[in-house]
Amino acid sequence: MSELKTLIKKRSAIKSKLTIFGNHIKLIETSKPLTELQIIGLQCRLRKIEPLYEEFDTLQTEIEILSDEPPVEEVPVERVQFDDYYLLVARAKSLLAAGRKDSESVAEFSDAESGGRVRNLVRLPKIDYIVLKTDVVPVTTPTRVFLSTALVKVVDGKGNKHTARAILDNGSGINIVSEAFCSKLGLPRRNVSSTVLGFNNHVSHSTQSCNLTIESMHTSYRTNIDCYVFTNVTDHIH
Repeated sequence: MSELKTLIKKRSAIKSKLTIFGNHIKLIETSKPLTELQIIGLQCRLRKIEPLYEEFDTLQTEIEILSDEPPVEEVPVERVQFDDYYLLVARAKSLLAAGRKDSESVAEFSDAESGGRVRNLVRLPKIDYIVLKTDVVPVTTPTRVFLSTALVKVVDGKGNKHTARAILDNGSGINIVSEAFCSKLGLPRRNVSSTVLGFNNHVSHSTQSCNLTIESMHTSYRTNIDCYVFTNVTDHIH
């Protein structure tokens, strides 16, 4: 009996996750068109939700086997209720497709620096990168970690705006900008002394920091962030 109660609690936790996801879908459906950050957030949520049906099916099957109730020919009400899963996933994918179309990010985009048009290629524009600490969940494979990114506007020392791709790293405790991009922006720097411990205990040192003003590509959002200056932020991304 204790095992059955545990399984029922796990099933309830899965149903709660689906309810929260459904509430999020309702919320962002009222704010079309979606911003790039909303699209990234929905992608991350959807990746977490998609495996839930298999988990629910496994738990529900075990609950039905352990249950003292006599078997019935009708589909259990729990399975009927959880069938909303498919509708929610479809609504999420529809929102993502519409969002990508609005931002011209499917199979066609403008090069952020040259202004050229690229077709049928999956390659990021050649632009500057900064790393921002965030709570967005990264996508992982057995051998690689793919971090979410977002295009933002960065204001230079003369008030001009430059397009940069922000790497949203939920594992980062600081904001980072490359030395080349900081020089390009012509921003004043402050002397600091900071040691950053990275993967496999790799130690990096930063002796300078600067203040960046970043803006959303789609809304009036604008904020200032302090960034540590490092020689490199990331390797080439293809």
